[in-house]
Amino acid sequence: MRHTTGLLSGLIGYALIMVGPSYAQSPNEINFGDDTSTWANDGECDDPRFEGEGMAASTNREDRLRDATDCRTLLEDGKITFSETQYDPEMTVFEGVQLGDDSGRYPNDGECDDPRFVGFGMSQSPDHPEIEKDRSDCSYGLQLGELSIADELPPPLTLYDDIDF
Repeated sequence: MRHTTGLLSGLIGYALIMVGPSYAQSPNEINFGDDTSTWANDGECDDPRFEGEGMAASTNREDRLRDATDCRTLLEDGKITFSETQYDPEMTVFEGVQLGDDSGRYPNDGECDDPRFVGFGMSQSPDHPEIEKDRSDCSYGLQLGELSIADELPPPLTLYDDIDF
């Protein structure tokens, strides 16, 4: 009986390891940051390092490490997981494409203005002068899979061709 009980508890322990939580790191290994986000303590995780049904409808990189209580609670409840895709704010090249810098007209506004990319998070009027000049916004969207590399560049914008000043 003693051997059976030991064997049974060993199998249960093994099963718990195999079925255990789906996140790659335990909550004790994750730096959750603090609760300084505008959206902290609202019952949704706003930190873009996580994913799952407990996430806010949209997230932004400014809330990274700034919604600790919500994210920890939802992770422990199994409503979110720590994403395998992590944003690298220093990335300058994506799949061989130079991302440039943030010297454009609208850097760090949450929209990619570089017309070489397409997808959710693009500016409504990306233009050629912004090529390689909105690195942070474009890099963020590319790394999270919201943006992708366009098949071809759109024609340059010509806003005032027909107006006689």
